[in-house]
Amino acid sequence: MDVNKCYMKKIILLLSCLLISGMMFAQEADRIMKAASAQFKKNKSVESNYTVTYTEGAKKRSATGGIIMQKNKYVNLIEGTKTWYNGKTMWTYVKENDEVTVTEPEGNEMMTNNPYYFINSYSKEYYAALVSSAGKVYELKLTPKKVNEDVKYVTLKLLKTSYQPVSLSIVMRNSQMDIVLNSYKTNHSFKSSSFAFDKNKYPDAEIIDLR
Repeated sequence: MDVNKCYMKKIILLLSCLLISGMMFAQEADRIMKAASAQFKKNKSVESNYTVTYTEGAKKRSATGGIIMQKNKYVNLIEGTKTWYNGKTMWTYVKENDEVTVTEPEGNEMMTNNPYYFINSYSKEYYAALVSSAGKVYELKLTPKKVNEDVKYVTLKLLKTSYQPVSLSIVMRNSQMDIVLNSYKTNHSFKSSSFAFDKNKYPDAEIIDLR
């Protein structure tokens, strides 16, 4: 057999194996993300405390926060900033300025306020790849489908037994945000009004409506 032909056959075989392997990893990643989303949606609600570390160049700082979620609604509190989202409208209250900003958010704004955003929006906005399944967790890499997205990629870790998120790292063009989930409670019932800003509780707050 011609040496060059033999070499080319080996290259083609190797590329075919790599392609099949890549497809299998993508299918497994898709299965894991769908299972995590399904498990998340089974819960009446989720409550979690978390630690977030922001890195921008040589600058790094950490903060702690807490979030409650019910279906597509949530309330998030971190560093004197409280955010309510009722499924359409978002109110962001900054204690230092005593002002609340009202918006109807898009992807990036939802992402920074909600550590669970990637599980719920995965199929519409991200491609998933399985990085590792060693030990007790799955590690996945989520890459935006939109090339011009501010987010370069996200690394998400989920427990194998429950598909519960453990941590995520959001790598952006000029910064990075690492979130570690410290607690996880489910199935408490919250009133719908819990996920909307109550003017009566903040009578002096300036309201800036950007809708």
